[in-house]
Amino acid sequence: MRSKFLLLGFCMLLSTFVKAQDTLTYFCNEGEQKTVKDSASFLRKAFFANGFWNVYDYYLTGQLKTIGSYNGKNEKQGHFVYYHENGNKFREGEYYLDYKIGNWKMWYDDNMLKANEKYSNDTALIGKIKKEGMALIKAFEQDVAMYYAGTKGVWVDTSQWFYSNGQIAEEEVWDYGLIKLTTWDSIGKKKIVNLKNVDWLKCIVAQPYYNGKVEKLIKDNNIKLSNEVTKRLLSYITFKVDANGKISDVRCNGKLCNTNATEFDLYEKMIANSYGNWIVGKRHNLASDFKTGFRVEGNIGSFSGWTFSMENNYYEY
Repeated sequence: MRSKFLLLGFCMLLSTFVKAQDTLTYFCNEGEQKTVKDSASFLRKAFFANGFWNVYDYYLTGQLKTIGSYNGKNEKQGHFVYYHENGNKFREGEYYLDYKIGNWKMWYDDNMLKANEKYSNDTALIGKIKKEGMALIKAFEQDVAMYYAGTKGVWVDTSQWFYSNGQIAEEEVWDYGLIKLTTWDSIGKKKIVNLKNVDWLKCIVAQPYYNGKVEKLIKDNNIKLSNEVTKRLLSYITFKVDANGKISDVRCNGKLCNTNATEFDLYEKMIANSYGNWIVGKRHNLASDFKTGFRVEGNIGSFSGWTFSMENNYYEY
């Protein structure tokens, strides 16, 4: 028996007729968009059963990456398990309409516990949030924190994050708003954060930043904008800074550097030359991967400074 489902958005969503037992196989990029093998980050296999698309993602090495399921609206639903490339478990928990619920756990690639997070199981609340926004629970800080932490869900009770040596790094207590925050350094020195006197959000999410003058970096690398960029009046340069400060995926206006235009090569050189001067970003007091960038408006003389962008698709710590 055939069922018709219009699947929109990223790569598992195809407009097609398939039998329930048929398996769709295709390559996806990091943003979960369908692509060719040469630009793929992983391989996806999906089949429809019991009202859901069941998905198995594989690293290009063939190692299992993700097991989960999506409803007809392209929302994660039910139990998900993520794996490191070495085969060890990475993350595990439940989704409801794309929101994390219940207890979620994460591990380092050597099986050491990385996080134990608690999310609300109130599905009625999640339904309201999807319609009306997080403001309905009168906790603006929860909404902001969730956005910057790159996750969907409502933190409740006590969540903890750990260094790779097993030492606790941060503990947060939530009651539809952050009510207690405690941090530790890697050797166990404890600090209870006064939420009234500090920017507590930076304790949860501290974005990476360049430890130097960006204008000098641009000038030293002789960066000049082509007429094509100048006509657009705005040039965005984005790249990734991982938990070790390594830089990758340098792009100019969404296109990979070192492709067609000379300015791309210059931007790539500039960012490469900035290596070693980046203070890595942190989430929950743990060094984390970020996607970041800056913009150049019109020409070097009107350089406007840094602006940060975060993408949930990229941040999967």
